[in-house]
Amino acid sequence: MRKFIVSLILILLFTPYFFFAQNTNITNPNKSEDEREKLLKELEYDDLTPAKYQINAKVFPDKREIICEEILKFTNSSKAEINKIMLNLFYNAFENKHTTFFKESGIFKLSKESVAKLKFGNIEITEINIISRSEKFSKKIKYISPDDNNSNDKTVAEIKLDKPILPGNSIWLKIKYKLNLPQIFFKTGQANNYLFLSHWYPKIGLLRSDGSWDIHQFHRKDRFVENFADFNVRITIPSKFKIGSTGTVIKKEEDGKGRTIYEISALNVHDFAWVAFPYFREIHKKIKLKGNNFETDIIILLSPGHRSAEKRYIGATVFALKYMSKNVGAYPYKTLTIVDPPLKGFNSAGYKYPGIITAAYLKLIPYALKITEMSIFRGISGQYWYGIVTGKDLNSIRIEDGVATFFEMEIMDSYFLNRASFFNSFFLNVFDWELKRLIYLKLNPSSRPEGVAMGFLMNKYYFSNLNFNISLLLRSLKNYLGKDKIFGFFGYYFNRFKFTPTSSKEFSRSFNNYFGEDYSWAFDQFAKQYPLLDTAVHSVSSDQVAMRKNIFRNEAVFVRKSGYFPVDLLIRLKSGKELKIFWKEREKWKKVTFDDTSPIDFAAVDPGFKIPLDINLVNNSKSLEKKMSVFNRLALKFGFLFQNILGFLPL
Repeated sequence: MRKFIVSLILILLFTPYFFFAQNTNITNPNKSEDEREKLLKELEYDDLTPAKYQINAKVFPDKREIICEEILKFTNSSKAEINKIMLNLFYNAFENKHTTFFKESGIFKLSKESVAKLKFGNIEITEINIISRSEKFSKKIKYISPDDNNSNDKTVAEIKLDKPILPGNSIWLKIKYKLNLPQIFFKTGQANNYLFLSHWYPKIGLLRSDGSWDIHQFHRKDRFVENFADFNVRITIPSKFKIGSTGTVIKKEEDGKGRTIYEISALNVHDFAWVAFPYFREIHKKIKLKGNNFETDIIILLSPGHRSAEKRYIGATVFALKYMSKNVGAYPYKTLTIVDPPLKGFNSAGYKYPGIITAAYLKLIPYALKITEMSIFRGISGQYWYGIVTGKDLNSIRIEDGVATFFEMEIMDSYFLNRASFFNSFFLNVFDWELKRLIYLKLNPSSRPEGVAMGFLMNKYYFSNLNFNISLLLRSLKNYLGKDKIFGFFGYYFNRFKFTPTSSKEFSRSFNNYFGEDYSWAFDQFAKQYPLLDTAVHSVSSDQVAMRKNIFRNEAVFVRKSGYFPVDLLIRLKSGKELKIFWKEREKWKKVTFDDTSPIDFAAVDPGFKIPLDINLVNNSKSLEKKMSVFNRLALKFGFLFQNILGFLPL
């Protein structure tokens, strides 16, 4: 932090443009032409940080608007000349009912009266120029829709440059803009005097090594590929508000006009979010985490009437941070803010951003339902597998979110031990991984994503594809390889690729190299092709062997109806004797025949239920008895019916 402040001071001494002031100009009459040229050259070659943001935001809650000035440093990290800049203006997703976001949200289902009552919002750029050049672009902004050609969508802006940026060179953009805050439809906006701001500033797109841009519109069910950057943000807001954010508050002062200025620093993060609300109760809990030589400050922003959630938040947050630090790697930031939204802002609950999590707590939800803990565990696992290790393509984002869900399930299991981790009551117990499996059963193979957007048939297929089949694959691999080995890999992968957007190929290549074996059969199936896995017992039989008294010829046939995963097989005889086989071969069916003094009682596939990817558990076992009691028939039918009912519940 000290080095950052010293560097900032040095930069300020060289150019007045880094002060957030009006009417700044690069020309200094006291400098010669040579000195000015030297200064401009220093701006072009600043340092190796790909992006830096300095944002000055003045908040006017009564007007539902924020006036901002942003200085954005962008470095051409590619091997080609860049003749255009691509910016994401995500707040324009909330501009009207015709944007891609709202079309995918199903707003067309609302009545005209309901739509008329909605409070929309947007981002208005009033000025944009390059500090070190005399180029101004306010009238040159072109809005494009690379994903769906929606002319009403303005979430991607293209700006043509008069002079290209050479490889390794940097420019500093100065952008003035105004935010008109929408109601909180999704993640961000304003609800009365509660504000949550995400995706709120002009953000540079991701530049590929060949000089092309990886940039997309704001989709209802999508994740963004983003650059890691340094942020220095100043927020001026009426003093009655309390705020929380990504990063650390390094300065707080009153302006003498009833407003407070917060200066916040966040280093090596790929996004910046913040919250403001007058009635937060701020709670601090400092802990020392494994691998760090500093204390991490956990900040809980508790809404009124939620005192009963305080211990749950602190207990879950401390446990999850220690769990991830022990099993994966050190949490690298000095603060983590947990936001407890009030009821009016609940549409912002359940999301994660670097250094800040919006939890989910409602007083009416019984303690038996562990949604509050789940939101914390999901948010903290997401700090690692999104905040620190992040994907740079569609498949890598799916893997990354799947890993986050996998660790959420692991933390839930460890935190609640032998108790059900999602719903725990005297009449029903559901574990978190069981919930994920039930939603996974909704997976429709024809709903695979196409292109860059999450082009699923229905929202539920987004979750099945993006999170749960990957997380259940990883749980199956954990049971196959062993917990210590799979955690060892994730620790290795985390420490190798943190703060670097990675590809799905890099993930699978690292997995194979770490274990010294080719696991493409797993990732090609369940991370790319999306098949359903179904392994079953086809038949069992026992026949008396002719001319051999009390000897039975026993036979069990196992089949792979769909997909492939190595699996345990079990044959139990009526005498109690068991035959255990590990079926690793890629064959479609396997026949096991042997003689014994006892006939078969039953045969089973995956008797320890180590492969939650299997979509049909009813056919995983078969008894020799051809006639079943009325009770057994009813139990079997009820089990089948119950599984299918749960599979279609709107979870």
